[in-house]
Amino acid sequence: MNDNQDRPGASVGSDKDSRTSLHRLLELLGDGRFLSGEELGRLLGISRSAVWKAIGDGRRRGIEIDAVRGRGYRLRAPLVLLSAEAIVSCLSAGCKVYLRCVRVAEEVDSTNTSLLRESGIAYTGTKALLSEHQTAGRGRRGRSWLAPYGANIHLSLLWRFDLPPISLLGLSVAVGVAVATALEEAAGLHVALKWPNDLYLADRKLGGILIDLVGEASGPCDAVIGLGINYAMPASAADVIDQPWVDLRSALGDTLPSRNLLAGQLLERLVSVCVAYEPEGLQPLLAEWQKRDWLEGRAVEVQGPGHRLRGIARGIDVLGALQLETADGVVSVHSGEVSVRAGT
Repeated sequence: MNDNQDRPGASVGSDKDSRTSLHRLLELLGDGRFLSGEELGRLLGISRSAVWKAIGDGRRRGIEIDAVRGRGYRLRAPLVLLSAEAIVSCLSAGCKVYLRCVRVAEEVDSTNTSLLRESGIAYTGTKALLSEHQTAGRGRRGRSWLAPYGANIHLSLLWRFDLPPISLLGLSVAVGVAVATALEEAAGLHVALKWPNDLYLADRKLGGILIDLVGEASGPCDAVIGLGINYAMPASAADVIDQPWVDLRSALGDTLPSRNLLAGQLLERLVSVCVAYEPEGLQPLLAEWQKRDWLEGRAVEVQGPGHRLRGIARGIDVLGALQLETADGVVSVHSGEVSVRAGT
């Protein structure tokens, strides 16, 4: 039995006293209205030069801030900053039983890396961390993850399983189903899943999943489950992303749900899938994965440590391994980088 069941409920960990001038500035400009530099300085209790510095800091982080002579500054698109209190208010009573704490940081190196530092011996219960900005966001296989300030959802959940790491091979698949379900519930979107951990919308990448495991071979095992979802990316992102991508704002327009509501629904589904995974494994979710399988029937190439395989993707097995139909028969692939072959 997971000891999280004894937790009294989720607390919040947003520290308002530590907000930077940029964070406070964005709170004031969040509704998209113009405010003059003088008015911003008065409201923030800082000098005009400090306002100018905060504006420059925001632009360097990819925030689109317009400046118009005689009118002042405004955000090109409205922005509601993340709030631990608002996120927790979206959670069911059942979910709160398992969550010890929900924290929102203004900036971290990586939400996964931050929670990894709190795993292992230092583990004190299930907790979630979100951040407005990541300076060293990580994707799979050591890749960096683009993380403009306030543009995405960067969320990590630390969960202890009373299982050995080898029993968690299918966890990324289970998490993919949970995330896709949350996005469908919140936004009415059909999200496809590319094995092992990518989220796709209309053949473009919407987000990704990264799971870090820490534990002894016999268990228990701490899992840090990280999500990165493109929410409202600035136009400048197109210059540095080297693959087809999409964000929720371009897909949903005026029906875009708030990041706080979406983060709450994602956490609700993540907690639910973690609770169920320990006793049930991946089996109950296989049919849900199959309905969303982006690779099914495609000719693909899988590149892994010391090998490269080509074949036709034929779904996954009960352990979450990709079933690859090759010239030598069906092969189970447990990890690797998948690319769709040209002409398919």
